[in-house]
Amino acid sequence: TVPQHLDNAKLLNQGGEAIVFEGENKAKKSVALKIIHPIMRNGERFRKLQAQIKRLPPVPARTVGPEKPVYDSTGKNIIGFGMKLIDIDKYDQLIWWTQQEYRLTNEIDVKDISLVFYEIRQEVDAAAKAGYVYADFNPKGILVLKKEFWDDTNVNDRIRIVDADAAIFDNYKCEVYTLDYLDPRMMPDITNKIGYVNYDKGSDVFAYTAMFLQVLTTVGVWHGFHQRWGSNAKALVKRNLHILHPEIEYPKNAVPFDNLPGPYQTFIKSVLVDGKRDL
Repeated sequence: TVPQHLDNAKLLNQGGEAIVFEGENKAKKSVALKIIHPIMRNGERFRKLQAQIKRLPPVPARTVGPEKPVYDSTGKNIIGFGMKLIDIDKYDQLIWWTQQEYRLTNEIDVKDISLVFYEIRQEVDAAAKAGYVYADFNPKGILVLKKEFWDDTNVNDRIRIVDADAAIFDNYKCEVYTLDYLDPRMMPDITNKIGYVNYDKGSDVFAYTAMFLQVLTTVGVWHGFHQRWGSNAKALVKRNLHILHPEIEYPKNAVPFDNLPGPYQTFIKSVLVDGKRDL
């Protein structure tokens, strides 16, 4: 149910830990309100969460993350936070850009990919400078404005990074990860069942690089084949057997890496081969 003091709030989404409403801020502007579920509002973890929300890092302009605390009806207790509200119908997840059929249907070319990833790169760089980490950074959490809405008014404003609330949960220590975009430096923290990943700025850079490579070539960083380990992605990540590793067989149906523009090859190699974590 909608908290009584959030007048006219509209339910948008509901998860295990929180409920998201559309509401208004003091300036009468529509915002998304992420409210911690009542049954979760107790214990040490919730108290730490409240403390984190009080000292939120600045959120980059194209990122949908926690910006302002939301209080209960007494005005004293933090029960959630406010975020930017976006028109979800105008966006597609970046994961669709990894599919050749989608790109052909929507006439997406290398220039479009360059424009979108230039924006993402700017956002990741801004986040790093602000001390903000995206943590489980993957293409399902990046929304790209549909090409039908591209015009001169939204140049350099065509992406949104969503689900970016890692800043308030356990200081970037997270049990959730997406293997396809996982920095191999994080792998020692993961057990066979479940473990915690201590994300940092470098892991965001690696995930960005993995997404860039996948959209350009349609093949993921850990999607190669090894004579001993086969296509076992977890085994490949653990041993840093990335798609450009000399022991890895590059998929024949993927866009050849050597066909990419020289500067793109140089950047991707600097991260995968040289182990750098700089944009």
